Amino acid sequence: MEALIDQLNILKLEYREFCVNYLTLKMISDIFTSAGFTSVDKDLSSNPTRRQLVETYYKSVNWQSQEIAQKFMKVIEYTLQLYYLTDESKNELRSLCLKNNLLLKDGKIIQQDLIVDKDLFSYQFPAGLPFGIPKPNFAITAEKGSQKLKYDLQDGLGLLTGKIYPNFSFKSLES
Repeated sequence: MEALIDQLNILKLEYREFCVNYLTLKMISDIFTSAGFTSVDKDLSSNPTRRQLVETYYKSVNWQSQEIAQKFMKVIEYTLQLYYLTDESKNELRSLCLKNNLLLKDGKIIQQDLIVDKDLFSYQFPAGLPFGIPKPNFAITAEKGSQKLKYDLQDGLGLLTGKIYPNFSFKSLES
Protein backbone atom coordinates (compact mmCIF):
# COMPACT_ATOMS: atom_id res chain seq x y z
CA MET A 1 0.00 0.00 0.00
CA GLU A 2 2.95 2.32 0.66
CA ALA A 3 4.00 2.03 -2.98
CA LEU A 4 0.52 3.08 -4.09
CA ILE A 5 0.58 6.10 -1.80
CA ASP A 6 4.03 7.00 -3.17
CA GLN A 7 2.60 6.74 -6.69
CA LEU A 8 -0.23 9.08 -5.73
CA ASN A 9 2.24 11.58 -4.20
CA ILE A 10 4.32 11.61 -7.39
CA LEU A 11 1.19 12.09 -9.48
CA LYS A 12 0.11 14.99 -7.24
CA LEU A 13 3.47 16.74 -7.69
CA GLU A 14 3.46 16.26 -11.45
CA TYR A 15 -0.13 17.45 -11.73
CA ARG A 16 0.70 20.53 -9.63
CA GLU A 17 3.49 21.41 -12.09
CA PHE A 18 1.11 20.84 -14.99
CA CYS A 19 -1.30 23.35 -13.38
CA VAL A 20 1.52 25.88 -12.90
CA ASN A 21 2.45 25.62 -16.58
CA TYR A 22 -0.95 25.44 -18.29
CA LEU A 23 -3.87 26.55 -16.09
CA THR A 24 -5.10 29.81 -14.62
CA LEU A 25 -6.09 30.30 -10.98
CA LYS A 26 -9.78 30.28 -11.94
CA MET A 27 -9.39 27.07 -13.95
CA ILE A 28 -7.63 25.33 -11.04
CA SER A 29 -10.26 26.43 -8.56
CA ASP A 30 -13.14 25.42 -10.85
CA ILE A 31 -11.65 21.99 -11.57
CA PHE A 32 -11.02 21.11 -7.93
CA THR A 33 -14.43 22.31 -6.72
CA SER A 34 -16.19 20.54 -9.62
CA ALA A 35 -14.46 17.31 -8.58
CA GLY A 36 -15.82 17.65 -5.05
CA PHE A 37 -13.00 19.39 -3.18
CA THR A 38 -14.09 22.10 -0.77
CA SER A 39 -13.27 25.64 -1.86
CA VAL A 40 -10.09 26.95 -0.23
CA ASP A 41 -10.47 30.65 -1.06
CA LYS A 42 -10.60 31.63 2.62
CA ASP A 43 -7.27 29.84 3.27
CA LEU A 44 -5.34 31.78 0.64
CA SER A 45 -3.40 35.02 0.66
CA SER A 46 -4.71 37.92 -1.43
CA ASN A 47 -2.49 37.11 -4.44
CA PRO A 48 -1.82 33.36 -4.47
CA THR A 49 0.29 31.68 -7.11
CA ARG A 50 -1.01 28.69 -9.02
CA ARG A 51 1.38 26.45 -7.07
CA GLN A 52 0.08 27.82 -3.74
CA LEU A 53 -3.53 27.27 -4.81
CA VAL A 54 -2.92 23.62 -5.77
CA GLU A 55 -0.92 23.01 -2.58
CA THR A 56 -3.75 24.50 -0.51
CA TYR A 57 -6.22 22.07 -2.11
CA TYR A 58 -3.81 19.21 -1.40
CA LYS A 59 -3.42 20.24 2.25
CA SER A 60 -7.17 20.55 2.78
CA VAL A 61 -7.87 16.80 2.63
CA ASN A 62 -6.75 13.44 4.04
CA TRP A 63 -4.89 11.65 1.24
CA GLN A 64 -5.15 8.27 2.99
CA SER A 65 -8.82 8.14 1.97
CA GLN A 66 -9.94 6.21 -1.11
CA GLU A 67 -12.66 8.82 -1.65
CA ILE A 68 -10.09 11.62 -1.95
CA ALA A 69 -7.98 9.57 -4.37
CA GLN A 70 -11.08 9.10 -6.55
CA LYS A 71 -11.86 12.83 -6.39
CA PHE A 72 -8.30 13.53 -7.52
CA MET A 73 -8.81 11.22 -10.50
CA LYS A 74 -11.88 13.32 -11.33
CA VAL A 75 -9.69 16.43 -11.18
CA ILE A 76 -7.43 14.95 -13.85
CA GLU A 77 -10.41 13.81 -15.95
CA TYR A 78 -11.99 17.27 -15.80
CA THR A 79 -8.68 18.84 -16.79
CA LEU A 80 -8.50 16.60 -19.87
CA GLN A 81 -12.01 17.73 -20.83
CA LEU A 82 -11.16 21.46 -20.87
CA TYR A 83 -11.86 22.61 -24.41
CA TYR A 84 -9.55 25.63 -24.21
CA LEU A 85 -6.42 23.63 -23.45
CA THR A 86 -4.08 23.09 -26.37
CA ASP A 87 -3.58 19.63 -27.81
CA GLU A 88 0.05 19.84 -26.69
CA SER A 89 -0.92 20.40 -23.05
CA LYS A 90 -3.56 17.65 -23.16
CA ASN A 91 -1.00 15.26 -24.62
CA GLU A 92 1.42 16.17 -21.84
CA LEU A 93 -1.25 15.38 -19.24
CA ARG A 94 -2.08 12.10 -20.99
CA SER A 95 1.58 11.07 -21.00
CA LEU A 96 1.81 12.03 -17.31
CA CYS A 97 -1.12 9.67 -16.65
CA LEU A 98 0.44 6.84 -18.65
CA LYS A 99 3.77 7.33 -16.89
CA ASN A 100 1.94 6.87 -13.57
CA ASN A 101 0.10 3.72 -14.74
CA LEU A 102 -3.25 5.39 -15.25
CA LEU A 103 -5.06 4.18 -18.34
CA LEU A 104 -7.34 6.55 -20.23
CA LYS A 105 -10.39 5.54 -22.21
CA ASP A 106 -12.90 8.02 -23.61
CA GLY A 107 -11.58 10.76 -21.32
CA LYS A 108 -12.00 8.63 -18.20
CA ILE A 109 -9.26 7.18 -16.04
CA ILE A 110 -9.38 3.42 -15.80
CA GLN A 111 -7.47 2.53 -12.66
CA GLN A 112 -8.03 0.17 -9.84
CA ASP A 113 -8.19 1.88 -6.51
CA LEU A 114 -5.02 3.81 -5.78
CA ILE A 115 -5.30 3.14 -2.09
CA VAL A 116 -6.33 -0.45 -1.71
CA ASP A 117 -6.45 -3.11 0.92
CA LYS A 118 -5.83 -6.14 -1.25
CA ASP A 119 -3.33 -8.94 -1.33
CA LEU A 120 -0.15 -7.10 -2.26
CA PHE A 121 2.01 -10.17 -1.57
CA SER A 122 0.21 -12.23 -4.24
CA TYR A 123 0.60 -9.33 -6.65
CA GLN A 124 4.36 -9.18 -6.04
CA PHE A 125 4.87 -12.96 -5.91
CA PRO A 126 2.15 -14.57 -8.07
CA ALA A 127 3.74 -18.03 -7.80
CA GLY A 128 4.54 -17.60 -4.11
CA LEU A 129 7.90 -17.08 -2.44
CA PRO A 130 10.00 -20.18 -1.80
CA PHE A 131 12.25 -20.46 1.24
CA GLY A 132 14.63 -23.11 2.50
CA ILE A 133 18.07 -24.54 1.86
CA PRO A 134 17.58 -26.35 -1.47
CA LYS A 135 17.33 -24.37 -4.67
CA PRO A 136 13.67 -24.28 -5.77
CA ASN A 137 12.56 -25.70 -9.13
CA PHE A 138 10.24 -23.39 -11.04
CA ALA A 139 7.80 -24.51 -13.71
CA ILE A 140 5.46 -22.82 -16.15
CA THR A 141 2.69 -25.23 -17.12
CA ALA A 142 -0.22 -25.04 -19.51
CA GLU A 143 -3.59 -25.24 -17.82
CA LYS A 144 -6.96 -24.72 -19.51
CA GLY A 145 -5.57 -22.59 -22.33
CA SER A 146 -3.35 -20.40 -20.16
CA GLN A 147 -0.04 -20.57 -18.37
CA LYS A 148 0.31 -21.24 -14.67
CA LEU A 149 3.39 -20.41 -12.60
CA LYS A 150 4.39 -22.79 -9.84
CA TYR A 151 7.26 -24.09 -7.75
CA ASP A 152 7.93 -27.81 -7.44
CA LEU A 153 8.22 -28.37 -3.71
CA GLN A 154 10.75 -30.80 -2.27
CA ASP A 155 12.03 -31.73 1.19
CA GLY A 156 13.46 -28.72 3.06
CA LEU A 157 11.65 -26.19 0.87
CA GLY A 158 8.60 -24.16 1.87
CA LEU A 159 6.41 -21.78 -0.10
CA LEU A 160 4.78 -18.59 1.19
CA THR A 161 1.45 -17.78 -0.47
CA GLY A 162 -1.73 -15.92 0.34
CA LYS A 163 -2.19 -12.87 2.55
CA ILE A 164 1.27 -12.50 4.04
CA TYR A 165 1.41 -8.71 4.40
CA PRO A 166 1.22 -6.62 6.60
CA ASN A 167 1.99 -9.02 9.47
CA PHE A 168 4.95 -10.87 7.96
CA SER A 169 7.65 -11.61 10.53
CA PHE A 170 10.25 -14.26 11.25
CA LYS A 171 7.98 -15.65 13.98
CA SER A 172 5.13 -16.16 11.51
CA LEU A 173 7.57 -17.71 9.02
CA GLU A 174 8.79 -20.08 11.73
CA SER A 175 5.28 -21.30 12.46
